[in-house]
Order: sequence, then structure tokens, then C-alpha cells
Amino acid sequence: GSAVDLMYAMNQCFNEEEIASIIEMILKGLVSLHNKKLIHRDVKGANILINSEGCAKLGDFGVGVQLDEDENMRHSLRGSPHWMSPQVVSYLDYDYKTDIWSLGITCIELKEGEPPLSNLKAANVLKTIAEDPKQLWPKDNQYTQEFTDFVRMCLTVNPIERPTAKELLQHPFITRFSQGKQCIENLVM
Repeated sequence: GSAVDLMYAMNQCFNEEEIASIIEMILKGLVSLHNKKLIHRDVKGANILINSEGCAKLGDFGVGVQLDEDENMRHSLRGSPHWMSPQVVSYLDYDYKTDIWSLGITCIELKEGEPPLSNLKAANVLKTIAEDPKQLWPKDNQYTQEFTDFVRMCLTVNPIERPTAKELLQHPFITRFSQGKQCIENLVM
């Protein structure tokens, strides 16, 4: 089932070690997708599938798109509102780094059970993302420094400064817990 399904079944959110393991696997998938010039455009907990061995994979490519040699950017409004990057919301050109923004929101979703601003209607969420996207940043004292820093890097407003999936695999939040699926196996057995 999905990461969201697993949270509901366990009646609890994931801890940071579990999130790091899940996100490490998703980052490896995103590296592969992005190398093929594919943008998923709907990275979120409901689209992260976890099998009985604890392996996480990205699913549901329904709004995904392939960039071609002539077109390295997109500018259409696609995806789920709470996970959309400021570039998508503002109809600006975007590339595969929009998936990185969504991944940051997904980290918060896996930790809290919902994405930021989940109490707002979609139109208000889109407005907030467009006008003040730093409102989605985690507070310094809520989580470990590694988690907070990782999420803030994913939620870098300027996509040129936002790291790639490959770069994020080297972040201390991921490398600190880099044990593959081991830490979530106990939850699904």
C-alpha cells in the first residue's frame, strides 16, 4: 500500500529514521527519472508505495511528463495543490526540481500525517505557496536539525538554488540513516 495507508494502518506517523529510509529510496528513483528527463509532478505520500519487505517506490505517473530536446521546461498547472512548487502554482517555467519541492512537503506529511496548510482550501493553499512559500518551512524547534535542514533545502524557493535528487542523497539526514529499508521492515512485518 501507500505510505499514507501504512500510517493509517499503524495509527501513527513515521519517525525521522523511517522517513529517511523511505526518502532515500524515493530519491534514488527520482535520480533515475530525472536522468531520463521525466518529471513525476505528483510526489506525495499517497504515491509512495511500500511493499511487504519495506521497499518504497514511486507510483502513479498519471500527470508525469517527459521533457524533450527542444523543451527543457514546463509551465502547466499539474499535480496536487498542497505539494505544488511556487513555480507550478505561478504558471512559471519549471523542470524536474519541482519534484524536489514536492518531496520536501512529503517529508512533512510523513512526519505530521498531513501536508502543511492541510486545514486550508486548495485555492488558499495555492495563494500561500505563490505569495509566501516559506510559511511551509518546518519550525526550527519541531524536528532534528538534519530533518529541518533537509526539508528547507527541498523547499528552496528559487529552483536554480534547489538541490537535485542526486545531491540530496548526500545530505546528512539521508546519510545518517542510510540503511536502505532496514528501519521500516519492522513496521510492515
